[in-house]
Amino acid sequence: TNWSRFSSEKSLVLIRDPKKRLLSSWKSKVQCNADAVDTFDARRILPELLDLAGFSHEIFSYYTDNKGLKTPCLDLSTFLLVMFQIHLQGKEGLVNDHMRPQHLICFLHVGPDEWGVVTTIDDDGLTCKLEKMLGVESAIKNGGIGNSSSGGDGDVFDCHDVEKMGKEHTTGKLSEYTTMTEVDEAILNAIT
Repeated sequence: TNWSRFSSEKSLVLIRDPKKRLLSSWKSKVQCNADAVDTFDARRILPELLDLAGFSHEIFSYYTDNKGLKTPCLDLSTFLLVMFQIHLQGKEGLVNDHMRPQHLICFLHVGPDEWGVVTTIDDDGLTCKLEKMLGVESAIKNGGIGNSSSGGDGDVFDCHDVEKMGKEHTTGKLSEYTTMTEVDEAILNAIT
């Protein structure tokens, strides 16, 4: 791919909130819950993570999965400590794609400042940003998609402030994922 012309092209990247993404990877790959974890991934990913961090495999907890197989797992605090150690060693680019920081995936060849729009799927202004990027001026001038004058259902999205919308993202409530200690939150903030 020729990335040299990239910044002159219209572009959009949707990222996941980094904190929610990491917590989601823990929940689906390594938590100690046979009903919620991809056990094949857990048996493959966890040894790799501990090896990267330089930790003994003895820190695993185990549960028996639906097929009667002993499956390794980590509680959230231990998982965050492992990830923190990996980050301290500068090895975060070597972790499984589910846990790898997005800047080492989405922005590997082109930094976030070179993309036209960088946002999350939860961004309230996403529709307006897409309209502007795609040149759908009539919808913007008429108050946005959904405006009754543009044939929508009457729900108005005000796209007049689309220029003020930045590239930042915010983290919603993390409590929907799990209960975290203050130390867990501090580590999560340090590595995302």
